Amino acid sequence: MDIKKKTLPELDQAFIDKTFAPEDNIQSVDALKQKIRETIADNRGKTALLERVDAYVTRAMDSFAIIVPQTMIDEEMKNRIKHMSERMGGEK
Repeated sequence: MDIKKKTLPELDQAFIDKTFAPEDNIQSVDALKQKIRETIADNRGKTALLERVDAYVTRAMDSFAIIVPQTMIDEEMKNRIKHMSERMGGEK
């Protein structure tokens, strides 16, 4: 397998001018680093929230018991046996 190396660009003013539009409000390296920190913190917060919601939904789903009546199971077995026997060529 080939191993590819990716060289990250230098965070300098030329990189900022080339990459970001004026409406992004990133005019300096410090502003870019601050934006990166904010984005990482925001992503961590969203990840933590998603994990909490997932844990809550899992606990809620585990608390429900689904009861299937035995008569429904028996009817399903009869239907499946009937369809299988029809596909196989009859009762034999």
